[in-house]
Amino acid sequence: GWSLLTRGESICKVYRLCVPISEVMKGPLILTDYTKDRELDTVKINTYKAFIQDCIKLKIKLYIVCPPYKINAIGNDASIAAAKEIAQQYNIDFLDHTFDTTYTSRMELFYDFRHLNITGVKLFCNDIIAEIYSKKDNQ
Repeated sequence: GWSLLTRGESICKVYRLCVPISEVMKGPLILTDYTKDRELDTVKINTYKAFIQDCIKLKIKLYIVCPPYKINAIGNDASIAAAKEIAQQYNIDFLDHTFDTTYTSRMELFYDFRHLNITGVKLFCNDIIAEIYSKKDNQ
């Protein structure tokens, strides 16, 4: 989604269709095996590249953010590796929080294994805002 960052306030507004979910993830974590070969969706990859190219062309400073996942995984997610590699090719900041223990150690911040609930989203957005402004201040 598109994000609007506001420094003086603790706000991260995302332009996309979403419903704030307050429920907390329940049950045991399901094992996710990333070692099996999975074919990446070339349409999604090309759309991702086109989006990055459009931002560069329009001189929009872009940050790609990968939120935390609450998973029990073997291997690495090929889609995240590909997204990171493409971002690096275009010299785009890739903020990978997939296994950020600030979040992954707290089940109460997740709705399901790939989605933060509203409590997690608020915390994560504030941390991302701080991280981006820290990067901007150090440039």
